[in-house]
Amino acid sequence: MPLPQLIRAMGEEAPAEIVDAVAMLRHVSVCCVNIGVGRENLTEKHCVLY
Repeated sequence: MPLPQLIRAMGEEAPAEIVDAVAMLRHVSVCCVNIGVGRENLTEKHCVLY
């Protein structure tokens, strides 16, 4: 859930300073491409770094 949406969902519970701070946040788009390899003896691990 995007942080601004989460803060809005909190309604009156969110402190005013947090509401003000989240209003100044900017965002960037991220495109994730996952490649599946179908062969034996590969690791079960997965890692995504930003």
